[in-house]
Amino acid sequence: MNARQAKSIPIVSLLKQLGYTPNKANEREAWFKSPFRNERTASLKVDLKKNVWFDHGVNFGGNGIDLFMKLENIEFTKALKMFNDKFEGFSFHQHKADPINENSNTQILETTKVLNKELQSYCSSRFISKYAQTFLTQVAYKVNSKSYVSIGIQNRSGGWELRNSALKNCLGVKDITYINLGKKTVFVTEGIFDFLSIVTFKNIDRLNADFIILNSVNQVSRSINTLKNYSSIRLYLDNDNAGDRATITLLNQLENAKDFRPKYKKFIDLNEWLIDRNQLKSKPV
Repeated sequence: MNARQAKSIPIVSLLKQLGYTPNKANEREAWFKSPFRNERTASLKVDLKKNVWFDHGVNFGGNGIDLFMKLENIEFTKALKMFNDKFEGFSFHQHKADPINENSNTQILETTKVLNKELQSYCSSRFISKYAQTFLTQVAYKVNSKSYVSIGIQNRSGGWELRNSALKNCLGVKDITYINLGKKTVFVTEGIFDFLSIVTFKNIDRLNADFIILNSVNQVSRSINTLKNYSSIRLYLDNDNAGDRATITLLNQLENAKDFRPKYKKFIDLNEWLIDRNQLKSKPV
């Protein structure tokens, strides 16, 4: 293993191999209790896209080899040697799904409403309630020669929006998910976990609303005609540039739409807000 390879090692995989597990995780980041001190609230953040970490308790961070050097209190050359000795034969590669396109050979192997322990744990790590998990389906599927198991929710065209702790996929046609309960109000969310977060926070019967999950902001145009039928449209999209653009589009085209993002303006999305809310409740007084 050379220096470039060492620096590219997924930090979450490294920490797990060293015996540390995340307190919370989503598709963008994972939070760990700092391995450098005792603490009740996780303060070490791993950016999954950039593959870097930052310890907010000491305002210090870096890549995987930087983390290992600090953990072992050693310099770079020795750290690189220890990497080769300690982790020889261990695969740090993240489990990425084969890209699904028109040339992919895909097959659904099994669907069930009972989630396995790993998927239940994944949902629980994001503070999704057992009740909310009943809206999910466990989908076992194959892409070319590889098999996967994910939580899934079906979209309006019969495709499956799929998630697990390591990947996101869509099997079949990409479309919005429409949960039509015959109500006059509709909640619009960007992703599966935003919908699940709302249902976790308040039982769906008490919400007295239908739901549209966009499954991507690129699907906004597909939702317009359905949304025009509602007297109240509550928008719960992400607090980022893409969410801004999608929200503006919907507000401009739908006179009954209202932006509810100010309720969680400090967070990127509803699930991040839910995670923070539950962690605050669990803090000792």
